[in-house]
Amino acid sequence: MVSQLNAKEREKYLRSARRGARFLDRMVPGWRKMIRLTRLEMTDPIYYVDEPGECGCVLAQLDAYIEDSERGSYERMRNRLGLTKHPIIDRAFDGDMPTSVMRQVIREGR
Repeated sequence: MVSQLNAKEREKYLRSARRGARFLDRMVPGWRKMIRLTRLEMTDPIYYVDEPGECGCVLAQLDAYIEDSERGSYERMRNRLGLTKHPIIDRAFDGDMPTSVMRQVIREGR
C-alpha cells in the first residue's frame, strides 16, 4: 500500500470510492451513518464490534450492523451485495483502497 498518494493517484481512488458510495446509496440507504470512522481500516476484512481497538473495512462494518452481529465480514457483505458481478464497483471496497480516501468520501455524504 502506498502511504503517500500523488494527486493523480488520489483522484483515481476518489473516483472509485465515490462510485462505490453511489452503489451503497442505492443498495443500503443510510449506510454512511452505520460506519464508525474512527474504527475504519480498509485493509481489515473482519470487524469485531465489542473490541474497541479493532477496526474494520466498510463492508465488514456494514455486515455487523445489518446482521446485528458481534462480528462483521467483508466477504459475507460482498456476496450479499453481489459485488462479484460488479468488478469496477468492487474495487472501491478492497484492501487497496486507502482508508483516508474512503473516510473523505463518507464524510462528503454525511
